[in-house]
Amino acid sequence: MVETILDKVLNIKQEAKNTQDFHRLDELMVDLEKKFKETPSQELQLFVSQLKQETPIIHSNAILDLNNFSIEWETRRTGYKDKQLEDGEKLAETLLRALGKYSSEDFPTNVYGDDYISKSKASLNTLKGKIEDEKERRKEGPGDGSSLDKQIKKLKKQIERLEQKLRDTPDSDASLKNSYKEQIKELRKSLVEKEREKSQGKEGGFPTKLVLISVGAAAVVMLLLAILYSQFSRRNQRY
Repeated sequence: MVETILDKVLNIKQEAKNTQDFHRLDELMVDLEKKFKETPSQELQLFVSQLKQETPIIHSNAILDLNNFSIEWETRRTGYKDKQLEDGEKLAETLLRALGKYSSEDFPTNVYGDDYISKSKASLNTLKGKIEDEKERRKEGPGDGSSLDKQIKKLKKQIERLEQKLRDTPDSDASLKNSYKEQIKELRKSLVEKEREKSQGKEGGFPTKLVLISVGAAAVVMLLLAILYSQFSRRNQRY
C-alpha cells in the first residue's frame, strides 16, 4: 500500500508528540516541509482539508515544547548543556520560518486564541535572545560579566539586536512589534540604572580619595610640628 502525504504527516505528528529531543524535533519539522515540497499538487489537493488541520497542530505542539523550555529557563538555565541550547535555538529558527508561511486563518481564534502567530513569534524570539545571551556568557567565562562596563555593553548589545528585529518586523505583526518594544523598554531601564550606578561609583570615589589625602597631609603636618616643638623645647632647656 502506497503511503500518502496524509499518512506521512500523521506519522511525523505522532513521533513529534513522543519526543522531547529538540534536535529530533527540528529534523521532523524540516522533514515535514520536505515532504510537502516533494508531493505532487494533485495529491496535496486531495487531502487539503486534513492537511490544513493537522500541520498547524504539529507546529503548535513543537512551539508549546519550546514555551515550556522557556518557562523552566530561570530555574534550570545553567543546567542546560551547550548542545541543548544549540538545538533549542535551531528549532526556534525553524518554527519561525514555518510560521511565516501561515495566515491567521490557519490558527482559528476559538482553538489557538487571539494573534497566535504574532504571539508565538514573540515568544520564540524571546527564547532565542535568552539562549544567545547564555551562550555569550559561557564564552566569556565565569565572573567575566560582573563588571559594570561589561553589563552595560551587554545591555546595549541586547537593545541593538531587538531594535533591528523591530525594524525588520512588518507593521501587520502588531503583537510582535509591541513585544519587542516592551523588551527594549525594560532593557533601557536596566541600562539607565547601570550607567547611574557606574556614574555614582566614579563620583563617590573622588571625595573618598580627597579625604584620605587630607588626612595624610594633616598627619604629616602634625608630625613636623611635633618634631619642631621637641627641638624648640630642648633648646630652651639648654639656656
